[in-house]
Amino acid sequence: MGCSEFDFQVSTCTQVDIGFDFDKVLTYKDSLGVAIPLSSLEFSMTIKQSLGGTTLLSLVEVANNISTGLYIPAPSTGVINIQITDADTLLVDEGIYPYEIKVVDADAKVEIFMQGTIQFHSRGF
Repeated sequence: MGCSEFDFQVSTCTQVDIGFDFDKVLTYKDSLGVAIPLSSLEFSMTIKQSLGGTTLLSLVEVANNISTGLYIPAPSTGVINIQITDADTLLVDEGIYPYEIKVVDADAKVEIFMQGTIQFHSRGF
């Protein structure tokens, strides 16, 4: 299985190492590969125990690159950083969990931007 933007798991892409900072950079692009400006959009991410289950972590947009959340450094570039601090990774047990990133547009229309699974993993050293 190749690396996809959807599944952050060992052997497919990347995983969250418990006790360490996690940072994944995504770029929102159109079909021609041109970055889509994010200035009129609002993003949030939820990681759950199971589909429809208890929320383990909620990530909202943050104003800096050091807090747990979704950091958009320059809206015109289409770049979104998914960030989880080392302290917040400790709040989640090892396992593979479903996640969902939602986007709200200027008209308050909510859509699922991205969904999949994310793995929290202990490095063991």
